[in-house]
Amino acid sequence: MPEAQSVDILWGNQPELAQCTKQSSLIGTEGHWYTFWFISNKDLMRGALNDLRNQVHLSGGNTVQLYSPQAFDTSVTILGNSYYCAPQATN
Repeated sequence: MPEAQSVDILWGNQPELAQCTKQSSLIGTEGHWYTFWFISNKDLMRGALNDLRNQVHLSGGNTVQLYSPQAFDTSVTILGNSYYCAPQATN
């Protein structure tokens, strides 16, 4: 979904998350045992990130904190936490 492309992605513990509200823990995944021959690793990772972004957006979040991706032979799975971070004021 296009709206989910604005979800910020952060790796590990970032200081800015201290000002955010955790929504939920989520799992993003892409690939199946019968399609992995036709999808590059890069596209599998992109698909898993997009799946996670969509879930974060639907959960009411705007930021996701990622853990290390879980690589399998036929798919990519990413674990993350959804957060809502208030927009920063600009001068």
